[in-house]
Amino acid sequence: FQEIPVEVPGAVLRLAVLDGSPSADAEAMRAWIQDAAMSVASIHGRFPVPSPQILVMPGARAQEPTPWAYVLRGGQAAAHFFVNQRRPLRDYVEDWTAPHELSHLLLPYVSSSDAWLSEGMATYYQNVARARSGAITPEQAWQRMHAGFKRGREWAVKGTTLEQATARMLRDGGYMRVYWSGAALLLLGDVELRRRSDNRQSLDTVLAAFADCCLDPDPEWTARKVFEKFDELSGMDVFATLSDTHVRSTSFPDLTEAYAQLGLEALGGKLALKAEAPLIGVRDAIMARGAYSTPRSLLGDAPR
Repeated sequence: FQEIPVEVPGAVLRLAVLDGSPSADAEAMRAWIQDAAMSVASIHGRFPVPSPQILVMPGARAQEPTPWAYVLRGGQAAAHFFVNQRRPLRDYVEDWTAPHELSHLLLPYVSSSDAWLSEGMATYYQNVARARSGAITPEQAWQRMHAGFKRGREWAVKGTTLEQATARMLRDGGYMRVYWSGAALLLLGDVELRRRSDNRQSLDTVLAAFADCCLDPDPEWTARKVFEKFDELSGMDVFATLSDTHVRSTSFPDLTEAYAQLGLEALGGKLALKAEAPLIGVRDAIMARGAYSTPRSLLGDAPR
């Protein structure tokens, strides 16, 4: 196959689009991957790894544009996307899959027994990064996160800790509990860093510092070691405390107080954004438009 270089800040992605029947539009695939990579690069100013391989494989029969994808480690990082090449470009750009998979690269390999962290990181930023680029609105991003947290609570097995749910995830199918618990913990950590520092520090700034020191692909990290490093880099005791509180808890992380402080009002399955709240500045900063904006040409006529 032929590699198509995709340049983003800090990296050149090596994209290859395999044959299909019908053939996938290679230029559309390049535009899609570049948009997702740009949204991830804007999290802290550069893409986390310098030369990942991106493989797009047409032929998926599901209605979704990208029904299956995963990241590989070992050698250089890679992401593989199985796509329904019959879907229009706009469907790919509005889909969460590519930002999710590429956000995995914000961390080195984390032990599979702590998959709640790696999946939680990708799940958190799949919405945040798209809101910042304008692919979805902040209101849509918060609503999608709220719906995900609701699924996570509903899929929690009574008496099972997050640690146990992660260990049994492949056997029991408890993906929603694991992914969205991780995302909830990262939201709580992000909010607390921003609250204590008046938005000068955040999960973004910690990840930027982490990228400078700790993305060597060879060591295997545990979630506890990652969180301890986050606290060291931020100079605040935030993430290790969250880990100690929630990883061995049988309950989904309680977001009640965070919602109240951020001005997020749950109305059944819907979420309302209140005009006044103690941490409304933090809420708005999390989803604020960043340096990169998804081109309107990729979004069709949808207003953003």
